[in-house]
Amino acid sequence: MHTSPLNYLNTIRIMNACNLLRNTNHTILNISVMTGFSTLSNFNRHFNEMMKVSPKEYRKQTLQGRKPGEVPSIIEYSGWMEPD
Repeated sequence: MHTSPLNYLNTIRIMNACNLLRNTNHTILNISVMTGFSTLSNFNRHFNEMMKVSPKEYRKQTLQGRKPGEVPSIIEYSGWMEPD
């Protein structure tokens, strides 16, 4: 694995943020704080770099066409699986 400890930590944080975006109604600001980012702009920048979409758009895409309470599978959104 050729990644720095900080990049690895940020990857884990963004993966946790994806889970929270899919499965909760927390605001994006609250999710950024819950996942350890010091500022919303820092969270948005890292999220966009990794997921190639904003947190708001990610939530919209993963919940689109879902019944209330239905939880999407992480496999359905594979943006984070694409190589850099």
